[in-house]
Amino acid sequence: MPTKKKKKDRKRNKPELDLELDDDNHTQETQSITSDDDSAEMLNLLASLYLNPQYSDLTIICGTEVFPVHRNIVCPRSSYFARSCGGNFKEALGTIELKDQDPNLIRKVLQFLYTGDYTFEIDGDEEKEDNLGQPSSQDHSRGFNACQFHVRMYAQADYFQIDGLKSRAERYFRGSFLDQPSKDPFEAIITEIYTSIPESDEQIRDAAIELTMDNLETLRNGTEVILLDGFLKRSPAFAADLCIAMLKRRSESQKEEIFRPAASKPLFTLYGGH
Repeated sequence: MPTKKKKKDRKRNKPELDLELDDDNHTQETQSITSDDDSAEMLNLLASLYLNPQYSDLTIICGTEVFPVHRNIVCPRSSYFARSCGGNFKEALGTIELKDQDPNLIRKVLQFLYTGDYTFEIDGDEEKEDNLGQPSSQDHSRGFNACQFHVRMYAQADYFQIDGLKSRAERYFRGSFLDQPSKDPFEAIITEIYTSIPESDEQIRDAAIELTMDNLETLRNGTEVILLDGFLKRSPAFAADLCIAMLKRRSESQKEEIFRPAASKPLFTLYGGH
């Protein structure tokens, strides 16, 4: 009889234990939701200060454009701005003048610093499209596109030393590489990379070479030949990088073939058949 009572007691206690566990889980979920809400509110507050003169303690001048910014936001994310605001220069007094820079690109750099992202829209407005990046006549004749814009944003990230922007621009570059599968946009993109990005920065070049190799069928054997022999001759650095990468990929493929288990090899390989 005593033994049975103990079993009954355990059964009575079990729901109470489950209730306590449920309370703990509910508390953790509530804390998680609260934490997420706080993070979202903080991000929204930062984003609300983008191009907002309220509390601004630094002014960036680029051409005719004047951008109000906040040191506590731009300096921790950009080594360039951190150095500029920390030295005994005019910048330390509250003004940074950016010469030979495109205000449209600077605006997008600041958008990233405040929001963690940047936008690019092609809405068919020729004036807006022409004003982005380099001189309008050059842009329009070369088939300016989103992918080319992301290359320029990558170059800005390199100049202002913003690692997060580099990664974001490369990701967008990869996603838009053949959005316009034709000769002029492709040549403009590759030329942009090999003229605006320092040779020491191989990240975007490697991405361009990788994407070119992965899409050779489209670039060389499509309805329109996009990658022409003439362009390769006019772009020796790109041609050399592409050749080296193709040889490396071929070599790695041959090594994999050599070390592949015999059971997985085709019969004609094993017996020398055709």
